[in-house]
Amino acid sequence: MTYRFLFTTYFSLYFFKIAIPGGAIFYALSSLVGLLFIPYALRFKLSMTMLLIVTISYILVCVGSHDRYLESYFSLYILAISNISIFSYIYFLVLKGDRFKLNKIKNDIKNIGLIIFILIFIMELKVGGLVKVDYINLFGVDINRNSVHPIVLCFLYIYSTLTILLKSKNERLKFNHAFFILAVIIMILSNSRAAQAASLLVFVFYLFSSYSFQERYLILSLITIFGMFFILFVDFSFLTERLNKSGENSGLESSRFIMWSCYYNNFEISQLIFGLHEAGRDQCAYLPRVIGKNPHNSIIWSASVYGFITLFILFALIKNLTRAFFKKEYLYFILILCYIFIMNFERAYIVSPLDVPLLLLIFLPFLIKKLNSSSSN
Repeated sequence: MTYRFLFTTYFSLYFFKIAIPGGAIFYALSSLVGLLFIPYALRFKLSMTMLLIVTISYILVCVGSHDRYLESYFSLYILAISNISIFSYIYFLVLKGDRFKLNKIKNDIKNIGLIIFILIFIMELKVGGLVKVDYINLFGVDINRNSVHPIVLCFLYIYSTLTILLKSKNERLKFNHAFFILAVIIMILSNSRAAQAASLLVFVFYLFSSYSFQERYLILSLITIFGMFFILFVDFSFLTERLNKSGENSGLESSRFIMWSCYYNNFEISQLIFGLHEAGRDQCAYLPRVIGKNPHNSIIWSASVYGFITLFILFALIKNLTRAFFKKEYLYFILILCYIFIMNFERAYIVSPLDVPLLLLIFLPFLIKKLNSSSSN
């Protein structure tokens, strides 16, 4: 059983872990698979430093939080260790200069992603295309439509970062067209406003990475012409109603905004160390009309679970975003921008507060430098 197989198994389990209500068994299985990569995490100072920081933050948050959170915090701590270990395997291959195996992993992720995208697309077609219900179903498996874009973005980010990592200096980026086009379509059809906005950024990334200026102009022209005819014959009333939705659970009166405002108004500096639920202060998670304990905001969730690590994550993302802009690395800029956008509307960055796509995104410039150095030796 190779680590390459375990790597793809880990992300295959993401589909079930995120999508299926009560998918705790898949959550546990993926964490266990990830822990098999710990030997790689113990090889490097970078990984060991991340493990140490996560452990310290976990202890501090547990000391400061209410007992009822300890079990869920422990599962997320184990998941963080799994993700750091998985990332360490990629780091190991980079230091070895093993482009062949990295390319194999990239293609595995693409192929598994395509299979999952096709399954989701079939589910969406079964309910009429544009999803108007909370759950879509196939072979008895129910998937929440709000789980579609975290699944899609997980595979997109791993595939995209590995593709950029493996690109030679003067080589043009080559992405699988079906992979990106299908990803954009199923995110739009999921009828989640965050997913539809993210799909636009993904499409811009795909368009600018895969085509020349003339080709982009032609594609945009064809989309505009096709779109004009499409609008004439398709009833978009449900979609426009959703995008312009108003009422007691939208805008400044929405459950999300009420929860965000509560956390902001009750914030104290000590919560940066001990978590937002320090000393059992979790009243913001139980407000009337708020959906469960889901803040639909990764920054809030991360600050609740990991405390001070959240500051490092935000600093790293903003630093890389600024660097990419001034260095005119616009594709990397769009990737980070899409990530920052979606983390403001979902409970997890993509899968958990500290996941593999996030680590690859943060360390991508460093990995590129190391791989080029390893390849030249």
